[in-house]
Amino acid sequence: MKNTLRCAALLVAVATVPASPAFAGPTAAGSAAGGGSSCVSSNAYARMSVGQRLSYVRTVAGDGAQTSMRRWGSGASSYQERLYAMCTPRAGHGTLTTRFMRYNGAWRAFLVDTHVGPED
Repeated sequence: MKNTLRCAALLVAVATVPASPAFAGPTAAGSAAGGGSSCVSSNAYARMSVGQRLSYVRTVAGDGAQTSMRRWGSGASSYQERLYAMCTPRAGHGTLTTRFMRYNGAWRAFLVDTHVGPED
């Protein structure tokens, strides 16, 4: 029940995310914080969901699979987008897109999807 409420709160908060342009940040591919895999497996993708902390998603996905990272803000809100290469890419969804926002003092996922591309 607690996770359901947290996810619902994140989804409500995301409904107010502006469609402002994202600003490119440094790419963290190959850094030592996460796993060493160069792509995200289907099993790892299945372990990720909305509401999880950024540190958990980075550990499961592995920084070696990360292809880009962007940060942007709007007013007092901060956001991140991280793209990961999938091990078994399929037409239209070969990249894992994750987006995070600050929620209760931690970066939390509000999007974990292979069908959504980077924000324009």
